[in-house]
Amino acid sequence: MSPKLLGLILVIAGTLVFYFFSLPDLKMAQESAAWPKTMGIITRSETVRVEHGSGSDRKVSYRADVQYAYKIEGKSYSSTKIGITSGTSYPYRMAGRICSKYQKEMSVEVFYQPGDPSVSVLKPGVQFSEILVAGSLLFFVLLGFLILFNIIKASPDKNKRLLKN
Repeated sequence: MSPKLLGLILVIAGTLVFYFFSLPDLKMAQESAAWPKTMGIITRSETVRVEHGSGSDRKVSYRADVQYAYKIEGKSYSSTKIGITSGTSYPYRMAGRICSKYQKEMSVEVFYQPGDPSVSVLKPGVQFSEILVAGSLLFFVLLGFLILFNIIKASPDKNKRLLKN
């Protein structure tokens, strides 16, 4: 694959993924900081073991299974979203910390979207995870531009010599 093609692929793919996936989440996370709030209650809080792959490729992670219930104008809602892009798997200690913070039957502030109260979070605003994902995607776009305009030399001959050693 030529360096120019690699650069072009990184720029196009990174831009598309950022625009269609990361940017809407960032926008919603930013808007959530101004959402109205109500009181809710944690109805479930468990650390759940999740296995990925099989055989020697099997990996284990954990999920903080937190669910909460709340009412808006007399109508009941429930959700499992802690933040706009809450992760789905964590190391055991992190999943345990999340469950410790949101213990069953605990009262919590629930921030809900004004036009659609079924959309809610416990942690409003932009979180580190949204910044990390957006930053990673923008890094690939920048890397693609650097390769595309020969600021970084991606020499196939040099790579072949490195593989022979």
